[in-house]
Amino acid sequence: MKWLEQNYDRLILLLVAVAALVVSGWLINSSLGFGERFVRPEPPRSAELAETGIEQVNAAEALLDETFAWQAPVIAGRPIRLNTSITLVERADDAGSGNVVIDMEAPGQPVLRPPMTNEWLLEHNLDFLRSDIGDIDTDGDGFTNLEEFEAGTDPRDPSSHPPFTDKLFVTEQVQHPYVMVFQGGNPPTLQIRRVEPNTTSQFLDIGGQFFRDDNRFVLQGYESKTDPEARPGQQDVSEVEIEDSVRGETFTLVRGVQTDRGDATAVFTYTLKGEQELRVRERENFTLPNDPSVTYKLIDVDNTRALISPLDAAGNPSGEVTIPWK
Repeated sequence: MKWLEQNYDRLILLLVAVAALVVSGWLINSSLGFGERFVRPEPPRSAELAETGIEQVNAAEALLDETFAWQAPVIAGRPIRLNTSITLVERADDAGSGNVVIDMEAPGQPVLRPPMTNEWLLEHNLDFLRSDIGDIDTDGDGFTNLEEFEAGTDPRDPSSHPPFTDKLFVTEQVQHPYVMVFQGGNPPTLQIRRVEPNTTSQFLDIGGQFFRDDNRFVLQGYESKTDPEARPGQQDVSEVEIEDSVRGETFTLVRGVQTDRGDATAVFTYTLKGEQELRVRERENFTLPNDPSVTYKLIDVDNTRALISPLDAAGNPSGEVTIPWK
């Protein structure tokens, strides 16, 4: 017992050494039989392969030499392309009772962004998934995609756009009265009086110009007339023929009847890339702010529209354009 107490550590070391020898022997024994666990079985002998016929070989070679073209199937009146997706968009139907799937490339489908057609949206590569695509100016020329569609222009080409006059609107009409009256007289001397814009009167003979502050009018002729059925004092309905040099026309004044030879100023709003105001008097020439190459003349303006005309190289009106009120 005393020996165990004195040699306790040696005894533990001896036991560990014996255990290590036992484990080493077991591992060596296991490794010697490891290969027997993976014995590869011999494959079974198959029957002899039959000879391949020469006809089959020739047929296979012919198929390899043949070119096959893809024949696109036609569905709903259009060919379905190989390895190409179909553009489908789902939206609420017009009745509001559910959703409808729109094939953007197929004919006869509901229009996704009316009035712009599906074909037009695809042709110009517009982002038709945006509900406001019609309000967008894709090419930055100042016109929306919807305006370009309605005008038949290219929404991706800034040089292709509707007429600039489509951005012109009448917002106000300012009248400039010019009221005159034939007072009578003793031919060949006659009296013409202006009532507005400021009162003046002038006696003149045939061929004379008036009024003195503008010399706009020329007295061209006189014709004595009476109306026996009129009340006493109003039976003289004599007429004078007058040339208006501003308007380039001739008109008639009847004795005692006021006639307005005035004109008006049209106040326009030009809405291309913002808003600008233009004030143009009838028969005046003007240009649009962004396009000085074209000169227009204001022909007429009333409470429903204005009529303008582009001028040709000689300065003559060439056609008319109607400008709406806004």
